Amino acid sequence: MRLYRLLSIFFLHLLAWQTILGQDYLKTLDSPEKYLEQKIARTGLGEIVIGTSSLEALNTGDNGRIFLSKMDNCGQLIWSYSYETEGYYIAFKDIAIGGDDDIFVFGSAYQGFDERIFLMKVDKAGIVRRFKLYNTGTVDHFSYNIAIEGNQIMAYGLLLDWNVQKQGFVAVFDDEANYVWGKRFAPVITGGEAIFTPDGGFLCRTGKYLYKLNSIGDLQWASISTSDVPAPVAGPIAINGGYIFEAIQNNQAFFYKLSPNGDFLWSSPKFPSINYPAAVLREGENQILAVYGMPTGDTNGLAHLRISANGDILEQAQLMTEHSFTTGEISHTWSDDGYLTISANPAIPPAPAPALRTFLLQTSLEQSANECFTWEGFSETYPNDFAPDFIPLDTAIMDLNMTLYEGNFPIERSSTSSISFRNECELSPDQSQLTVDTLLECGETWMVDLPSTDFIWLDSGRSESRELSEEGTYKASNLSCTNPIAYTFTLAREACACEVYLPNAFSPNGDGQNDQLNLFSGCNISKAKTTVYGRWGSKLLENNTTDFVWDGSSNGQAVPPGLYLVVVNYELVDEVGETQQGEVVQEVMIIK
Repeated sequence: MRLYRLLSIFFLHLLAWQTILGQDYLKTLDSPEKYLEQKIARTGLGEIVIGTSSLEALNTGDNGRIFLSKMDNCGQLIWSYSYETEGYYIAFKDIAIGGDDDIFVFGSAYQGFDERIFLMKVDKAGIVRRFKLYNTGTVDHFSYNIAIEGNQIMAYGLLLDWNVQKQGFVAVFDDEANYVWGKRFAPVITGGEAIFTPDGGFLCRTGKYLYKLNSIGDLQWASISTSDVPAPVAGPIAINGGYIFEAIQNNQAFFYKLSPNGDFLWSSPKFPSINYPAAVLREGENQILAVYGMPTGDTNGLAHLRISANGDILEQAQLMTEHSFTTGEISHTWSDDGYLTISANPAIPPAPAPALRTFLLQTSLEQSANECFTWEGFSETYPNDFAPDFIPLDTAIMDLNMTLYEGNFPIERSSTSSISFRNECELSPDQSQLTVDTLLECGETWMVDLPSTDFIWLDSGRSESRELSEEGTYKASNLSCTNPIAYTFTLAREACACEVYLPNAFSPNGDGQNDQLNLFSGCNISKAKTTVYGRWGSKLLENNTTDFVWDGSSNGQAVPPGLYLVVVNYELVDEVGETQQGEVVQEVMIIK
């Protein structure tokens, strides 16, 4: 190994501090009026991926595209791209993270009056690996969600055709975005959500209708609520012993729980809420965490509560900050180290400035106390006598005929995404950058040891020693927001000589051994001209292909044994992409 440039190298004396994997921050989306609702998901490294669509495209029908941005655990932008395809208006609906931190995006695709759905697989660097268009009939683009369980991807949506009854569908794909099976069912209305259930099946909500399917899509039960309370707006959330839903009526929200068979179990006390659903997730096995908008006059605040599996409100707190909000739909995700990241979309109609319309907030509910915001406990609940009746629902369920329209559709990715975030609360210190550049000779590799197990490779999430052999840039970080340190290892290598070899003898006797003369090279030969001369200098044959082999014949007749002169003029591309030209002049013996 030969070091040719050392930009900066430090010998770190690491102190005995514990790595903090999260950081408080508050960011707003510049020009929020340009975008549809955003949703977020979290990778295994704690990074946040944000998905959204262009509102302008929806209004005009032109330049339909989706936007993806990835931020690290400290709120720093890693990359931001827009994605579009010629001839189609594509609209973002939902996002989920696969087991290898692949990003799956689900949405609608329109071409004139033709409506389709798409499933896109994007890798950690934002590069599209799969984009598949599917025909399902005419789709309703207002309600979609996806979920991932193992290597299965579940997509939920609505089918809307002017000539038939509106239908819901559940479709299952593998992790390469290939369609596996699906079911459609009726009746449904616009709006809803579907989840994987603990028994491997699916539970779908649409209006007051509930559908429970088993793991292969057979209907287990379906019901409808006869209560006067409006249909649930959030859930289902699978929790120990059943499923939790949220309902809102007259700016008062509450949660209720159904058994695995759909029987009513309990309802929680009511609490003040805006008329948008809370973002709800399971926290452990026996409680849920809900983040919601709390009315505060013309604007609203942000609050959260925890509810036990028995319906008791365990905690209620509001965000104390100098900012006011106009919170609408909320998306959130919970990290392993106890940080909650909240994405909020603007209410319709939005309140005037200076209220924040669209924001991204990351906070520790247990420890956050900074100059920008903190959480303060309070209690405001009301009695609730909600006890609905659920009766069986007469359901039509059929196979879903979903066909692949295009399995390799070209997607244009642009790094000039117009999405940008503005810091309303800058909390992160500057990151220490450590850079090492290395040049390897042909055949050598570079063994790199990270300073400690607090550091991980950002492309793998692992911290072990690593042998580098391919050219490129490799990054490692301690993922700390209080003492951030990043290593960048840039590897270049000298090109190995491209050997071109022609044997000096062969025996074209039909015995299956050494019957042909081939040109060999470890590099990619892009052009070749092969000429064979007889013992007196006469030209026996000439060929201009790169895969030419000589079987010991000329003009269809076998040549006699003896020495022949073979001349090969070639052009090849070496391992670093450079073009080389050369010539091989070789006496070749034919033996019979």
